[in-house]
Amino acid sequence: MPNYFSKQAVMKPYAADELVSRGWTLYGYDPHAESFDAVWSGLGERDGWLVGVWLSDSDVEWHSGQDEMRWVSTRGGTCDHCAGTGEWPGGLTYQEALLHPEKQHYFAYRAAQCEGGRLILSESVISSNYFDDGRPKCIYCSGRGYLMNQHQEKVCTWPVFHATPKGKAWHMDHQGAIVATGTLETDAYQPGPTGKQARARWADKLDAITRGENPQRVGKRPAPVVAPKMAQQIALDILANRYPLKRMHTGDANQGWFTATVDLSGASDPKAAAAEVAEWFRRDSRVAEVIVGWDHHISFKVKI
Repeated sequence: MPNYFSKQAVMKPYAADELVSRGWTLYGYDPHAESFDAVWSGLGERDGWLVGVWLSDSDVEWHSGQDEMRWVSTRGGTCDHCAGTGEWPGGLTYQEALLHPEKQHYFAYRAAQCEGGRLILSESVISSNYFDDGRPKCIYCSGRGYLMNQHQEKVCTWPVFHATPKGKAWHMDHQGAIVATGTLETDAYQPGPTGKQARARWADKLDAITRGENPQRVGKRPAPVVAPKMAQQIALDILANRYPLKRMHTGDANQGWFTATVDLSGASDPKAAAAEVAEWFRRDSRVAEVIVGWDHHISFKVKI
């Protein structure tokens, strides 16, 4: 099982592929990123629903409701230093610089940048400072002959979102509130067909939530209609300390069925006592049906 950080690194690109194929818009998404953890931020949006995968408090602080900006370079004016030629005036060629590295034009450029401070340079000659034919490139414009202007432009505005709750791998936001959370199958972190199928099941769950199905029950067994503690309290109320309740068993909680084992060891006639106890259960307004089983088991159905 991969650790927490490798889970994120492995899962996010896979999850991104699955969500993109289903029409989700992803924020902070770069499918060509060189590292796994840089492919996707973990936030997606579709039809007003948000899905977050391992979103942290820092993600919320830096991105929630914020504009995403990027730097854009455009061609500027002619480089004054080289007068638009792209060549460093009076500089040594590459072959000459190899013989006299201390006289190469890059040293002159660095000295000007240093402005009287202490200048420490190695005597290596960097080939990228020269054209293919050996002429020295102007350092100020990188041999282009013109300068570059840089400015920021807006890419998009991120929606307002929440951090993924602790202990969960994903969550869904809708209308400003978290409406569903969950973890992921172990197979979802794996490559190949098995991993793809697991991620598809996860994406199916997201689709179901966006269709309005109960987000806390999607992919889970229905919650019991009658809680076991409630049934136990009913049994204790009925027995009223006349006989001890040894233990409770849950039959079908969704249908309201439970079994109470009553300690009848103190009764002179346990069989008759069991029948009496069953009658007590039948008379209780909270009980719908009663069945007397072997070994003093009283199975009863709570009214729903």
